[in-house]
Amino acid sequence: GLPGGATVATGSLRRRAQLLHRRPDLNIVEIRGNVETRVRKMRDGDADAIVLARAGLERLGLTSQIPHSVLSPNVMLPAVGQGFLAVATLKDHPLQGFIRGALNHEVSERAALTERAMLRTLEGGCRVPVGALALDREGSIWLRGLVASPDGALVYEGEADGREPEDVGGRLARDLLEQGAEIVLGEIREVRSS
Repeated sequence: GLPGGATVATGSLRRRAQLLHRRPDLNIVEIRGNVETRVRKMRDGDADAIVLARAGLERLGLTSQIPHSVLSPNVMLPAVGQGFLAVATLKDHPLQGFIRGALNHEVSERAALTERAMLRTLEGGCRVPVGALALDREGSIWLRGLVASPDGALVYEGEADGREPEDVGGRLARDLLEQGAEIVLGEIREVRSS
């Protein structure tokens, strides 16, 4: 593991909050740029570690060159919708139905709709530390989600399951709000609007 006080770079407020919640001793710094730029900054000593999507390392063939660990969703929940792909067509395009039928993966669609329902009910966005992971469990949807303060001091987590994406996502969001997530979300909105 990382020593106390290690500098960890990430470009994600959600990742920052989850890291600080688990390891408040870490020095988390902002990092921007593509994967190559981020890796170079780490190698140049700007950070002891970086947190980024493994897909970027794989795409560049860097997984064998850079020591890394894959973080479990139990440690770091992904962003809402992370890993889902969408194909956009014109609404009335004659091939829209065919494309949807040929390419759509219904289990993934239900998971994405569940996560998005949670985010919509929370009235969150990309600059809010919200994480979610929806999985199919024998035809039911299981959802785990969290809302965190940017400093990681407050984290509201929960789980929900059921059959309907809107119901499961909305129910978990309401549970998180009742736990206190509304306070964190309100403070973030206030800071953004000032």
